[in-house]
Amino acid sequence: MKLKLPPLNPPRRYMSSLSLALVLGTGTAFAASTLIQTVPGTGDGIEQPVAAAIDTSAGAASGGALVVTGISHVLGQASNFSTAKYAGGKQLWIKSYNGPSSSFDQPRAIALDAAGNIYVTGTSRGTNGNDYATVKYGPNGDELWTARYDAEVDDVPTAICVGADGAIYITGYSNSEGFVAKGITTVKYSADGTQLAVFPLPDAEAGFFDADGPAAIAADTTGNFLLAGASARLQEQFDLLVLRLDAKGGVIGESRVGGPPQFQILPKSLTWAPDGTFAVLSSGEVEATGEADLFVTRFNAAGQSLWSGRAGQAVTGAGARLDPEGNLLVIGTADEKDLLTLKFNPEGTLLIRTDEPLGNALALAFGVASDEVITATVQPLSAGIATLATYRTPVTTLDSLPQIIVPPEGYSLIPGVNRALTVQASSAASYQWLLNGTPIAGATGVTYLPAGVAGDYSVQVGNSFGTVLSPLARVSADDVIYAAGFLKDGSFHALFSGEPTRVYELQSSDDLTVWITFFTQRYPGTAWTIADQPPVATPHRYYRARRFL
Repeated sequence: MKLKLPPLNPPRRYMSSLSLALVLGTGTAFAASTLIQTVPGTGDGIEQPVAAAIDTSAGAASGGALVVTGISHVLGQASNFSTAKYAGGKQLWIKSYNGPSSSFDQPRAIALDAAGNIYVTGTSRGTNGNDYATVKYGPNGDELWTARYDAEVDDVPTAICVGADGAIYITGYSNSEGFVAKGITTVKYSADGTQLAVFPLPDAEAGFFDADGPAAIAADTTGNFLLAGASARLQEQFDLLVLRLDAKGGVIGESRVGGPPQFQILPKSLTWAPDGTFAVLSSGEVEATGEADLFVTRFNAAGQSLWSGRAGQAVTGAGARLDPEGNLLVIGTADEKDLLTLKFNPEGTLLIRTDEPLGNALALAFGVASDEVITATVQPLSAGIATLATYRTPVTTLDSLPQIIVPPEGYSLIPGVNRALTVQASSAASYQWLLNGTPIAGATGVTYLPAGVAGDYSVQVGNSFGTVLSPLARVSADDVIYAAGFLKDGSFHALFSGEPTRVYELQSSDDLTVWITFFTQRYPGTAWTIADQPPVATPHRYYRARRFL
């Protein structure tokens, strides 16, 4: 008996084992940034900002004072940590840290506690190469203590956070070799600078991380903490890896999220809500093309990913915050050093996106209000002299951009059959279909008939506030199941051909509703022989092929 197969439907996926739950806008909604202050350079300023934070403690300036840490050079031969505080249109103070070797000291991260104290951590040259160096400043700029961690190899801190109990956590790696980070270590200090604990990861877990080790950390209210970093897989892709550790540094949970093939995910920011949910913001890059992108993932309290997505453009200096309503606010510096803001609801729907040309937006921080961003732009005038301007940007839910409700779905071409692509969107005023990223002349409706042309299709949906771009829907002429049928013993046999290097899954269904995957593999370029043995007395069984990106 010959089996008549339903049409194959291999939708293009952004990630394996995850569904894409958000669609990012490509146009511009309206932002309303306000210039807070402009501070002229004095000759001893910060030449290269690295990180920023807002002092929202009691007694801080109205709207919060901005604290920026960065690099200042000494006679062009060495560098110091320089940390400055700004409010009311002027620089309140600036302090520098010069390590014991008077060599190259560079800050990596900054954190503030509830009292307005400032913690800056970075690399500082010591006896055995670089050490972790952490400096605590009081709200008025007084240096309260300095702590150094030396594992007698090259030590590089990558992230810092303050726990609910006031303890300070610094994580990083030591003696990186090749593509494996050695000696992943988190150091815990009390508020007075006493080293409370050193948490080295076991070799098995430490070996998961790429050479940069964990790049983000967050502590909860129970003494547990999270580490997020890049994890190498198949030597061609870095996945997102998040480890949950207990108060003694033991690994009690793991979350791993993969992107498309050859997509390198490099975490930048980790934010944790009081209900235990968290989100990780990463930069990413397609190794083969160098095309950069933003990658954001939201997790539930058990560490399971809820949704993930990409922004479609390069973003650096990124940060994330979960507000009391569970919305996720994302900030970053876009391609042309503009301010990019994204706001998603708990389900991953994009509520607003803004791209604003603030220029040289190098240091970003979240403001006093949950939906407020503070941006520091630094314009160097000459060596050691810089003018700093700060802006306040409210990021409110405007429901301005259209939203794609049902994206177009790809399929495999069947001779003599020409299926239409369709999209469902809300608040939409215009449609423009694209083939392989190029607009198709005259294709401006809610449906489009590909006319037998294979390729990657998408649709740009717009209104007066901007546009959003759908995920890609691949129409393929290369994915074919042929010579399919049942043998006398009831087993199903078929031959399959597809695109070389693509990963496919073969699925079966007894009712065309519930599909079960029974075969997943990268297609080697030669015909596959597929076999399946349905249970005895199965009245019908259907088969289809689905493609991973």
